[in-house]
Amino acid sequence: MNGMDGKAFAKAVNKVVAPVAQQLKNKILLGILTALDDSGPVQLVQASILADEAKAAINRPQNYGFYSNPTPKDTTEVVLVSVLGKDHMLAMVVDDPEGHVPDRAPGDVYMRDAVHGNEVWIDTENNKVKVVATGTVDVVAVGKITLQSQTQIHLDAPSITTSCGTICP
Repeated sequence: MNGMDGKAFAKAVNKVVAPVAQQLKNKILLGILTALDDSGPVQLVQASILADEAKAAINRPQNYGFYSNPTPKDTTEVVLVSVLGKDHMLAMVVDDPEGHVPDRAPGDVYMRDAVHGNEVWIDTENNKVKVVATGTVDVVAVGKITLQSQTQIHLDAPSITTSCGTICP
């Protein structure tokens, strides 16, 4: 360490890193989601950052192809990034710790709605996709719908109806 003892080295590193750490600390904030406006072209959120500070009309970008409309409640956390000071922020992540599903395998993908418990689980450990619906599942296509399996297709329901009246054995 160039003749420095451990404490002197740590002090020198801290002197260099501390200003950067403070700048990052001022740029990334954790808040609680208090309101959400989904009526316009972009979703806007309101978050409570400190007990006496709330920020409104914060743009919440959505990942391409994915969309959510979270329910504001006391446990819904939002990570805010200050772009040009505290007056210009983006809501980058919204998380609901109550909706966390434990014990999923590395690589699993899981989507679940907090209202009804509907879920889609891509289970990498068992190589399967599971869809659980507490209500109706609609599959709508303008063209053909194909169900194909190398082994079998199993339908288990009290009643199975078709509009054409034909089911092949």
